[in-house]
Amino acid sequence: MNTQKSTIKFVIKYGIMLLTAFIFVFYASATTSPFIDFKRIDSYMFLIMGRGWSKGLIPYVDLFDQKGPAIFFINMLGFWLTGNKYGVFLLQILFMFASECLIYFMFRRVYSDKIALAMASLGIFTFLWNYENGNMNEEYANPFLIASFLCLTKWLDEKDNDKIDHNPWYAFVYGITFGFCLMSRVTNAIGVCMAILLILIYLIYNKRFINIFHNAVAFILGALCIVTPFALYFAVKGATYDFWYGTILFNLHYATQGKTGLVMLLKSAIGQIGSYALMAIGIMHIARKKYFDGVLFSSIGIVTELLMLNIKNYKHYYMIIFPYLPVAFYELKKIMDDKDISINKAVSYTHLRAHETKANLV
Repeated sequence: MNTQKSTIKFVIKYGIMLLTAFIFVFYASATTSPFIDFKRIDSYMFLIMGRGWSKGLIPYVDLFDQKGPAIFFINMLGFWLTGNKYGVFLLQILFMFASECLIYFMFRRVYSDKIALAMASLGIFTFLWNYENGNMNEEYANPFLIASFLCLTKWLDEKDNDKIDHNPWYAFVYGITFGFCLMSRVTNAIGVCMAILLILIYLIYNKRFINIFHNAVAFILGALCIVTPFALYFAVKGATYDFWYGTILFNLHYATQGKTGLVMLLKSAIGQIGSYALMAIGIMHIARKKYFDGVLFSSIGIVTELLMLNIKNYKHYYMIIFPYLPVAFYELKKIMDDKDISINKAVSYTHLRAHETKANLV
Protein backbone atom coordinates (compact mmCIF):
# COMPACT_ATOMS: atom_id res chain seq x y z
CA MET A 1 0.00 0.00 0.00
CA ASN A 2 2.80 2.41 0.91
CA THR A 3 4.59 1.54 -2.34
CA GLN A 4 1.43 2.33 -4.32
CA LYS A 5 1.02 5.68 -2.56
CA SER A 6 4.67 6.53 -3.21
CA THR A 7 4.24 5.68 -6.90
CA ILE A 8 1.14 7.89 -7.16
CA LYS A 9 2.95 10.79 -5.45
CA PHE A 10 5.91 10.32 -7.78
CA VAL A 11 3.70 10.37 -10.89
CA ILE A 12 1.76 13.43 -9.68
CA LYS A 13 4.92 15.32 -8.71
CA TYR A 14 6.76 14.83 -11.98
CA GLY A 15 3.53 15.03 -13.95
CA ILE A 16 2.98 18.56 -12.62
CA MET A 17 6.47 19.62 -13.68
CA LEU A 18 6.06 18.04 -17.11
CA LEU A 19 2.69 19.78 -17.54
CA THR A 20 4.07 23.22 -16.63
CA ALA A 21 7.01 22.63 -18.99
CA PHE A 22 4.53 21.85 -21.78
CA ILE A 23 2.41 24.93 -21.00
CA PHE A 24 5.49 27.16 -20.98
CA VAL A 25 6.87 25.97 -24.33
CA PHE A 26 3.43 25.76 -25.96
CA TYR A 27 2.74 29.39 -25.01
CA ALA A 28 6.19 30.93 -25.49
CA SER A 29 8.06 29.16 -28.30
CA ALA A 30 7.04 31.17 -31.35
CA THR A 31 8.83 29.11 -34.00
CA THR A 32 8.01 25.56 -32.82
CA SER A 33 4.70 25.71 -30.94
CA PRO A 34 1.56 24.44 -32.73
CA PHE A 35 -0.09 27.55 -31.27
CA ILE A 36 2.14 30.04 -33.13
CA ASP A 37 3.82 30.22 -36.55
CA PHE A 38 6.68 32.72 -36.61
CA LYS A 39 9.56 32.57 -39.11
CA ARG A 40 11.68 35.68 -38.88
CA ILE A 41 14.30 35.12 -36.16
CA ASP A 42 17.46 33.08 -35.44
CA SER A 43 15.38 30.24 -34.07
CA TYR A 44 13.89 29.58 -37.49
CA MET A 45 17.39 29.47 -38.99
CA PHE A 46 18.25 26.75 -36.48
CA LEU A 47 15.23 24.80 -37.71
CA ILE A 48 16.50 25.13 -41.29
CA MET A 49 19.96 23.93 -40.23
CA GLY A 50 18.48 21.01 -38.32
CA ARG A 51 16.16 20.02 -41.15
CA GLY A 52 19.04 20.17 -43.65
CA TRP A 53 21.29 18.08 -41.40
CA SER A 54 18.53 15.47 -41.00
CA LYS A 55 18.45 15.17 -44.80
CA GLY A 56 22.20 14.62 -45.11
CA LEU A 57 23.49 18.17 -45.59
CA ILE A 58 26.63 19.11 -43.62
CA PRO A 59 26.51 22.17 -41.33
CA TYR A 60 29.10 24.86 -42.13
CA VAL A 61 29.66 23.30 -45.57
CA ASP A 62 26.26 22.98 -47.26
CA LEU A 63 24.50 25.34 -44.83
CA PHE A 64 26.04 28.02 -42.64
CA ASP A 65 25.21 29.84 -39.44
CA GLN A 66 27.68 31.22 -36.89
CA LYS A 67 26.70 28.99 -33.97
CA GLY A 68 28.13 25.83 -32.46
CA PRO A 69 26.79 22.50 -33.73
CA ALA A 70 24.89 21.60 -30.53
CA ILE A 71 21.89 23.78 -31.43
CA PHE A 72 21.83 22.35 -34.96
CA PHE A 73 22.10 18.81 -33.60
CA ILE A 74 19.11 19.31 -31.27
CA ASN A 75 17.06 20.66 -34.16
CA MET A 76 18.25 17.82 -36.40
CA LEU A 77 17.24 15.30 -33.74
CA GLY A 78 13.80 16.90 -33.55
CA PHE A 79 13.28 16.56 -37.30
CA TRP A 80 14.60 12.98 -37.15
CA LEU A 81 11.99 12.16 -34.48
CA THR A 82 8.89 13.53 -36.22
CA GLY A 83 9.92 14.83 -39.63
CA ASN A 84 8.85 18.38 -38.72
CA LYS A 85 9.36 21.17 -36.18
CA TYR A 86 7.15 19.47 -33.59
CA GLY A 87 10.00 17.11 -32.78
CA VAL A 88 12.00 20.17 -31.70
CA PHE A 89 8.97 21.31 -29.71
CA LEU A 90 8.99 18.00 -27.81
CA LEU A 91 12.71 18.30 -27.08
CA GLN A 92 12.20 21.82 -25.75
CA ILE A 93 9.61 20.48 -23.33
CA LEU A 94 12.06 17.80 -22.15
CA PHE A 95 14.84 20.36 -21.63
CA MET A 96 12.47 22.63 -19.69
CA PHE A 97 11.27 19.64 -17.66
CA ALA A 98 14.91 18.78 -16.88
CA SER A 99 15.48 22.35 -15.65
CA GLU A 100 12.46 22.07 -13.36
CA CYS A 101 13.58 18.73 -11.96
CA LEU A 102 17.05 20.03 -11.18
CA ILE A 103 15.66 23.13 -9.46
CA TYR A 104 13.36 20.86 -7.47
CA PHE A 105 16.31 18.67 -6.42
CA MET A 106 18.11 21.78 -5.18
CA PHE A 107 15.16 23.26 -3.32
CA ARG A 108 14.08 20.09 -1.56
CA ARG A 109 17.34 20.17 0.41
CA VAL A 110 16.12 23.22 2.32
CA TYR A 111 12.37 23.54 1.66
CA SER A 112 9.51 21.13 2.22
CA ASP A 113 8.72 18.86 -0.71
CA LYS A 114 5.54 20.73 -1.61
CA ILE A 115 7.17 24.14 -1.51
CA ALA A 116 10.13 22.87 -3.55
CA LEU A 117 7.72 21.47 -6.15
CA ALA A 118 5.71 24.71 -6.32
CA MET A 119 8.83 26.87 -6.66
CA ALA A 120 10.31 24.66 -9.37
CA SER A 121 7.06 24.36 -11.36
CA LEU A 122 6.05 28.01 -11.20
CA GLY A 123 9.53 29.53 -11.04
CA ILE A 124 10.29 28.69 -14.67
CA PHE A 125 7.73 31.26 -15.77
CA THR A 126 10.17 33.99 -14.68
CA PHE A 127 12.11 32.70 -17.69
CA LEU A 128 9.50 34.29 -19.98
CA TRP A 129 11.09 37.74 -19.78
CA ASN A 130 14.24 36.57 -21.61
CA TYR A 131 12.87 33.61 -23.57
CA GLU A 132 12.58 35.61 -26.81
CA ASN A 133 10.55 33.14 -28.87
CA GLY A 134 12.43 29.98 -27.83
CA ASN A 135 14.67 27.40 -29.53
CA MET A 136 17.79 29.39 -28.64
CA ASN A 137 21.19 28.22 -27.42
CA GLU A 138 20.66 29.54 -23.92
CA GLU A 139 17.42 27.61 -23.47
CA TYR A 140 19.20 24.30 -24.04
CA ALA A 141 22.21 25.35 -21.94
CA ASN A 142 20.08 25.98 -18.85
CA PRO A 143 19.70 22.38 -17.63
CA PHE A 144 23.48 22.01 -17.82
CA LEU A 145 24.05 25.29 -15.99
CA ILE A 146 21.52 24.40 -13.28
CA ALA A 147 23.12 20.95 -12.87
CA SER A 148 26.49 22.66 -12.34
CA PHE A 149 25.06 25.00 -9.71
CA LEU A 150 23.34 22.04 -8.07
CA CYS A 151 26.80 20.49 -7.66
CA LEU A 152 28.37 23.79 -6.60
CA THR A 153 25.84 24.41 -3.82
CA LYS A 154 26.22 20.80 -2.68
CA TRP A 155 29.99 21.26 -2.35
CA LEU A 156 29.53 24.52 -0.44
CA ASP A 157 27.28 22.65 1.99
CA GLU A 158 29.93 19.93 2.36
CA LYS A 159 32.61 22.58 2.87
CA ASP A 160 30.58 24.05 5.70
CA ASN A 161 30.76 20.62 7.33
CA ASP A 162 34.58 20.61 7.04
CA LYS A 163 34.73 18.46 3.91
CA ILE A 164 37.11 20.65 1.93
CA ASP A 165 37.87 18.27 -0.96
CA HIS A 166 35.82 18.92 -4.08
CA ASN A 167 34.09 15.82 -5.47
CA PRO A 168 35.53 15.05 -8.96
CA TRP A 169 32.06 14.01 -10.12
CA TYR A 170 31.01 17.64 -9.69
CA ALA A 171 33.94 18.67 -11.89
CA PHE A 172 32.79 16.11 -14.45
CA VAL A 173 29.40 17.87 -14.56
CA TYR A 174 31.15 21.25 -14.94
CA GLY A 175 33.12 19.76 -17.83
CA ILE A 176 29.97 18.52 -19.58
CA THR A 177 28.44 21.97 -19.11
CA PHE A 178 31.51 23.72 -20.50
CA GLY A 179 31.64 21.29 -23.41
CA PHE A 180 28.01 21.94 -24.28
CA CYS A 181 28.52 25.71 -24.05
CA LEU A 182 31.65 25.46 -26.20
CA MET A 183 29.58 23.61 -28.79
CA SER A 184 26.80 26.22 -28.66
CA ARG A 185 27.91 29.61 -27.29
CA VAL A 186 30.97 29.48 -25.07
CA THR A 187 30.12 32.69 -23.19
CA ASN A 188 27.11 30.88 -21.72
CA ALA A 189 29.55 29.16 -19.35
CA ILE A 190 30.77 32.43 -17.77
CA GLY A 191 29.22 31.73 -14.34
CA VAL A 192 30.47 28.16 -14.17
CA CYS A 193 33.96 29.20 -15.28
CA MET A 194 34.11 31.85 -12.57
CA ALA A 195 33.03 29.30 -9.97
CA ILE A 196 35.71 26.86 -11.18
CA LEU A 197 38.41 29.54 -10.89
CA LEU A 198 37.49 30.34 -7.30
CA ILE A 199 37.20 26.67 -6.34
CA LEU A 200 40.69 26.16 -7.78
CA ILE A 201 42.07 29.07 -5.73
CA TYR A 202 40.39 27.69 -2.60
CA LEU A 203 41.85 24.20 -3.12
CA ILE A 204 45.33 25.62 -3.81
CA TYR A 205 45.11 27.69 -0.61
CA ASN A 206 44.21 24.54 1.32
CA LYS A 207 46.96 22.53 -0.44
CA ARG A 208 44.60 19.94 -1.92
CA PHE A 209 46.83 19.28 -4.93
CA ILE A 210 45.85 15.64 -5.47
CA ASN A 211 42.20 16.65 -5.34
CA ILE A 212 42.90 19.38 -7.91
CA PHE A 213 44.47 16.80 -10.24
CA HIS A 214 41.48 14.45 -9.91
CA ASN A 215 39.08 17.31 -10.60
CA ALA A 216 41.08 18.52 -13.60
CA VAL A 217 40.98 15.05 -15.16
CA ALA A 218 37.24 14.77 -14.45
CA PHE A 219 36.55 18.21 -15.97
CA ILE A 220 38.50 17.40 -19.15
CA LEU A 221 36.74 14.04 -19.52
CA GLY A 222 33.35 15.74 -19.09
CA ALA A 223 34.14 18.33 -21.75
CA LEU A 224 35.45 15.68 -24.13
CA CYS A 225 32.20 13.73 -23.81
CA ILE A 226 30.45 16.59 -25.61
CA VAL A 227 33.17 17.97 -27.89
CA THR A 228 34.70 14.73 -29.21
CA PRO A 229 31.64 13.37 -31.10
CA PHE A 230 31.22 16.65 -32.98
CA ALA A 231 34.94 16.99 -33.70
CA LEU A 232 35.10 13.42 -35.02
CA TYR A 233 31.99 13.86 -37.17
CA PHE A 234 33.30 16.97 -38.91
CA ALA A 235 36.79 15.46 -39.25
CA VAL A 236 35.30 12.46 -41.05
CA LYS A 237 33.37 14.85 -43.31
CA GLY A 238 36.53 16.80 -44.07
CA ALA A 239 35.08 19.92 -42.46
CA THR A 240 37.24 20.41 -39.38
CA TYR A 241 38.23 24.00 -40.20
CA ASP A 242 34.67 24.92 -41.24
CA PHE A 243 33.40 23.48 -37.95
CA TRP A 244 35.82 25.43 -35.74
CA TYR A 245 35.44 28.58 -37.84
CA GLY A 246 31.64 28.58 -37.48
CA THR A 247 31.79 27.61 -33.82
CA ILE A 248 34.62 29.78 -32.47
CA LEU A 249 36.59 31.91 -34.93
CA PHE A 250 33.69 33.69 -36.63
CA ASN A 251 32.07 34.41 -33.26
CA LEU A 252 35.22 35.99 -31.84
CA HIS A 253 34.88 38.61 -34.56
CA TYR A 254 31.09 38.82 -34.22
CA ALA A 255 31.22 39.33 -30.45
CA THR A 256 33.37 42.45 -30.80
CA GLN A 257 31.01 44.15 -33.24
CA GLY A 258 28.62 45.58 -30.67
CA LYS A 259 28.29 46.45 -27.01
CA THR A 260 25.22 46.85 -24.85
CA GLY A 261 26.31 49.96 -22.98
CA LEU A 262 25.45 50.85 -19.39
CA VAL A 263 22.18 52.65 -20.14
CA MET A 264 20.82 49.78 -22.22
CA LEU A 265 21.98 47.31 -19.56
CA LEU A 266 20.05 49.19 -16.88
CA LYS A 267 16.94 49.23 -19.07
CA SER A 268 17.17 45.45 -19.21
CA ALA A 269 17.56 45.19 -15.43
CA ILE A 270 14.51 43.02 -14.78
CA GLY A 271 15.93 40.33 -17.05
CA GLN A 272 19.10 40.29 -14.96
CA ILE A 273 17.50 39.94 -11.56
CA GLY A 274 19.31 36.64 -11.04
CA SER A 275 22.70 38.39 -11.15
CA TYR A 276 21.56 41.07 -8.71
CA ALA A 277 20.07 38.47 -6.37
CA LEU A 278 23.31 36.47 -6.42
CA MET A 279 25.39 39.58 -5.69
CA ALA A 280 23.07 40.42 -2.80
CA ILE A 281 23.51 36.90 -1.42
CA GLY A 282 27.26 37.36 -1.74
CA ILE A 283 27.13 40.56 0.31
CA MET A 284 25.00 38.81 2.96
CA HIS A 285 27.54 35.99 3.21
CA ILE A 286 30.41 38.47 3.58
CA ALA A 287 28.48 40.27 6.32
CA ARG A 288 28.19 36.91 8.10
CA LYS A 289 31.98 36.41 7.69
CA LYS A 290 31.58 33.57 5.19
CA TYR A 291 34.05 35.30 2.95
CA PHE A 292 34.69 32.61 0.35
CA ASP A 293 30.97 32.02 -0.30
CA GLY A 294 30.41 35.76 -0.44
CA VAL A 295 33.22 36.41 -2.91
CA LEU A 296 32.14 33.40 -5.00
CA PHE A 297 28.53 34.49 -5.49
CA SER A 298 29.37 38.18 -5.87
CA SER A 299 32.02 37.40 -8.48
CA ILE A 300 29.67 35.23 -10.54
CA GLY A 301 27.12 38.05 -10.63
CA ILE A 302 29.70 40.73 -11.40
CA VAL A 303 31.51 38.93 -14.24
CA THR A 304 28.18 38.03 -15.81
CA GLU A 305 27.12 41.67 -15.78
CA LEU A 306 30.47 42.69 -17.25
CA LEU A 307 29.93 40.15 -20.03
CA MET A 308 26.46 41.50 -20.75
CA LEU A 309 27.88 45.01 -20.85
CA ASN A 310 30.32 44.03 -23.60
CA ILE A 311 28.14 41.99 -25.97
CA LYS A 312 25.13 42.83 -28.09
CA ASN A 313 21.86 43.50 -26.32
CA TYR A 314 19.66 40.53 -27.17
CA LYS A 315 17.15 39.37 -24.60
CA HIS A 316 17.95 35.70 -25.00
CA TYR A 317 21.57 36.32 -23.95
CA TYR A 318 20.22 37.04 -20.47
CA MET A 319 18.68 33.57 -20.25
CA ILE A 320 21.92 32.24 -18.75
CA ILE A 321 21.20 34.41 -15.69
CA PHE A 322 18.02 32.44 -14.94
CA PRO A 323 19.84 29.65 -12.98
CA TYR A 324 21.24 32.26 -10.58
CA LEU A 325 17.78 32.95 -9.19
CA PRO A 326 17.10 29.49 -7.69
CA VAL A 327 20.64 29.50 -6.29
CA ALA A 328 19.88 32.83 -4.61
CA PHE A 329 16.64 31.49 -3.09
CA TYR A 330 18.46 28.37 -1.94
CA GLU A 331 21.21 30.33 -0.23
CA LEU A 332 18.73 32.79 1.28
CA LYS A 333 16.84 29.92 2.92
CA LYS A 334 20.10 28.58 4.35
CA ILE A 335 20.94 32.02 5.75
CA MET A 336 17.48 32.31 7.32
CA ASP A 337 17.74 28.81 8.81
CA ASP A 338 21.19 29.59 10.23
CA LYS A 339 19.81 32.76 11.77
CA ASP A 340 16.95 30.82 13.37
CA ILE A 341 19.41 28.27 14.76
CA SER A 342 21.57 31.06 16.17
CA ILE A 343 18.55 32.70 17.80
CA ASN A 344 17.43 29.38 19.28
CA LYS A 345 20.92 28.76 20.63
CA ALA A 346 20.98 32.23 22.15
CA VAL A 347 17.56 31.71 23.77
CA SER A 348 18.58 28.29 25.11
CA TYR A 349 21.81 29.72 26.49
CA THR A 350 19.90 32.58 28.15
CA HIS A 351 17.46 30.14 29.75
CA LEU A 352 20.32 27.96 30.97
CA ARG A 353 22.13 30.92 32.53
CA ALA A 354 18.88 32.06 34.16
CA HIS A 355 18.36 28.63 35.74
CA GLU A 356 21.96 28.53 36.93
CA THR A 357 21.61 31.99 38.48
CA LYS A 358 18.37 31.00 40.17
CA ALA A 359 19.95 27.83 41.55
CA ASN A 360 22.88 29.80 42.92
CA LEU A 361 20.56 32.26 44.64
CA VAL A 362 18.64 29.40 46.29
